[in-house]
Amino acid sequence: MTRLATTPDAPPMQPAALDAVRREFRRSRHSSPERWGRRRLSEQLPRVALHEALEILLDWRGEPRFDTGAVAWHARLAGRAPRLTLDDAERALTALDELGGSRPAVGAMALRALCERHGLAETVGVLDDWLGQRQSYGGF
Repeated sequence: MTRLATTPDAPPMQPAALDAVRREFRRSRHSSPERWGRRRLSEQLPRVALHEALEILLDWRGEPRFDTGAVAWHARLAGRAPRLTLDDAERALTALDELGGSRPAVGAMALRALCERHGLAETVGVLDDWLGQRQSYGGF
């Protein structure tokens, strides 16, 4: 069953249109990074749920588009966590930087704690799954 992901910052989409955006993001794992530039990310990222956007972002680790995606995801986080403080926002940026850098597990755990504190259960689940995969494969 496809759930409609709507956010306060994005207009509601028809299920077929939303599914098309999700498919396009998933295909982007294998496409050229230039296809998803800053403008394209800012237009399309709000159309998928926060946790789905994080799944995409995790796949982009090590690629130039990760930074652009991380900034766009951070902006979405601020919209989904209305009680986010400036300190929380800074911690989230630091966690995203670590996630995309040499300390990905540290970043993921910090981001997970922040998302849990703000009641973002699906996003916590994505991070739990990702961390679990890292442990299963001895890190990657």
